[in-house]
Amino acid sequence: MAERRALRRWRLGLAWGLSAILIGGYFLLGNDDEPSAATVPKIDDAAGTATADGRLEILEVLPSDPSPGAAVVIRIAGQSSKPGAPPVAASLGGKAFADGKRAIEVLSRQGDALVVRIPKGARAGSGKLRVSQGEGKDDDESKPYDIRVKPLKRQKAVGGVLGGLAFLVFGLRTLSRGSRAYTGHRSQAVLGRIGRRTSAAVGLGVLVGAVTQFTTSAAGLVVSLIDAHLIAVGPAVAVLLGAHLGAAAAPSVLGLAASREGLLVVTIGVLWISLAVDRGSEAFGRIIFGCGLLFYGLYMLRDGLGPLVADPEVLTYIDRFHTNTLPGLLACVGAGVLLAAILQGPAPVFVLVLGIAQSTGRLDPHSALAVLAGTGLGGAIATVVVAWPFGAEARRFARVHLLLALLGTILVAATAGLWVDLAQALVKGAAQQVAPGKKILLPNIGRHLVAGFAMSQIAVTLLLALVLPGVMKVMQKLAPTAARVRKVLTGKEGVTALRAGLGRVLKLHRQTLEAVRDLCLLGQRARGREGEHILADARAELESLFSGAMRSPASQPELVKLRKAALATLQLQRAAEDLLVHAERSTERNSALAPGRGAFQLAPRDENVLKALHQLLIEGLDALDVRLTAGQAPDIDDARSREIRLNAIESEARQGLLSDADRGEPSRLIALRLNSTDLVNAYESVGNHLYRLYEALAAEVDQEASDDGGAMAGG
Repeated sequence: MAERRALRRWRLGLAWGLSAILIGGYFLLGNDDEPSAATVPKIDDAAGTATADGRLEILEVLPSDPSPGAAVVIRIAGQSSKPGAPPVAASLGGKAFADGKRAIEVLSRQGDALVVRIPKGARAGSGKLRVSQGEGKDDDESKPYDIRVKPLKRQKAVGGVLGGLAFLVFGLRTLSRGSRAYTGHRSQAVLGRIGRRTSAAVGLGVLVGAVTQFTTSAAGLVVSLIDAHLIAVGPAVAVLLGAHLGAAAAPSVLGLAASREGLLVVTIGVLWISLAVDRGSEAFGRIIFGCGLLFYGLYMLRDGLGPLVADPEVLTYIDRFHTNTLPGLLACVGAGVLLAAILQGPAPVFVLVLGIAQSTGRLDPHSALAVLAGTGLGGAIATVVVAWPFGAEARRFARVHLLLALLGTILVAATAGLWVDLAQALVKGAAQQVAPGKKILLPNIGRHLVAGFAMSQIAVTLLLALVLPGVMKVMQKLAPTAARVRKVLTGKEGVTALRAGLGRVLKLHRQTLEAVRDLCLLGQRARGREGEHILADARAELESLFSGAMRSPASQPELVKLRKAALATLQLQRAAEDLLVHAERSTERNSALAPGRGAFQLAPRDENVLKALHQLLIEGLDALDVRLTAGQAPDIDDARSREIRLNAIESEARQGLLSDADRGEPSRLIALRLNSTDLVNAYESVGNHLYRLYEALAAEVDQEASDDGGAMAGG
């Protein structure tokens, strides 16, 4: 015991030490991407440096091989800086245009540097770049500077964007799962207790959103609390309003982090996962791993978005997303709604919008914030999909949240200009200030977006939380009984429906056992996936059936019996799910233990044991299905006989394992037998719950107990 504790401490210490060495060594190597004086124009604020002949001169152009739509930096000399002097303009000629020289757009003028954009109609090949100042006379124009316009590599750009999005979403999901695992198993109960008070629900939602990272994940948690009656609809809506704010907050800050170091963070995360000594340290490693994937996804996204959005064919569509017109505003909001519904929350949308705005300059802060305004409604649409199958209360919760999200989206979109102005006043540096770098054209716009989006979401969340009680009252008046419409199973129709439903579930369980048999005996992994889908269908059928049975009055003995059978079938479902999990693990272990990693194999004795267990369970399910269909009580004696044989087979398998160990059989054979013994135990558990189902259907119901149960149900 002491040695294991010492080993765990040693592994944790090694994880911390190697992490520190990796971080220190990485930054001691220096920044390879830091531009040198020889590759980046030095901006001289004292503009107006004279040339030998007094004419304008282009000293340097970077990059010298731009694509159409790309931004380039031109360092010039000889321009006039006198008061009233005309601005310096630029033009491009040569083979770039068939009709000769054309003026090109100047994005920024800073000292002795111009930032210009290569026209989207420029053809690939050599070009002549010139700058001029004044009326365009020859003595006001520089000599041509040769550049080469290269064609846009669309496939590489699209691959970078798709890869970046994949890393981004996978990173957020990994971060979400690691955070949930790190917070502990009792978190859901704690959240339920806090969420009972509406005043604390919004703050709780911010925490939930920051942990889960996805609106759908937060919605799933809240719906489970509603389903367990741990939280009312009103506080649940407040929780989800706060969750939207929390889900947007963390990625907003992470999106401004140094994404270039993403692979370093990934390496540290893998290191922690590999050296984890318990679930807590493994969850911590997954949090780091998820952050690294998020950083690297943003890095790839920025790398691919620049040339892709500069594509002349794409520019036409991107330029439509501007809020200077009503259709443009609606297009921005609609894009945010669609993206948030598909990507399941505001976090991926924020990073995507941030990447477009920073790397291309084609999306101004007002338009970017209008896109982000739609994320609330998009997340609410995704919430409706999650909540709708969970009953009337969950659907009521989804409707209220959808209405409030629509109001919030309208408010943010209508006041986007206000938040942009506030951000401009509070954040240092102009949002549209151009500072050309390798990946980022507008580095300041990220801070402005974070400030504007955060302020708008805080204000709207607080406002919606204040009006929530009133909205709940209005919704209750409009549909006072909508939340109480429930399907109740009563009378002969209820008995028939329960019997038919139980029969359908038993047939699905039989199909699951057939899939488990093929998985265990033949190693067919596809059958395991089929079994998982069949069990999911069985659970959906059983939950609907169980809900109706539990709400039915207990005045009829037959209904009481079938209600108990529904509960026993639910336990049988869980045992079947455990059996499938054990079967998957058993197949993996048997494949790993195969000689020379050869074909899948199962010892003949174990194969016979599993076949015998399978046959007994199939006989039990078939016999019970026949009796249910006929409306007859099951044969409890036959069921007891099968249960005894199941227990005997399990006992023989355990004794066989001990005998093999006593005889000194090879360790590989012992491992195979031990693996099969775990599977036999899972089969026996299914058999035990099947026998309890027989008992529930064969039991005689006391009428007095039925009357008491009916009184309790009526109360």
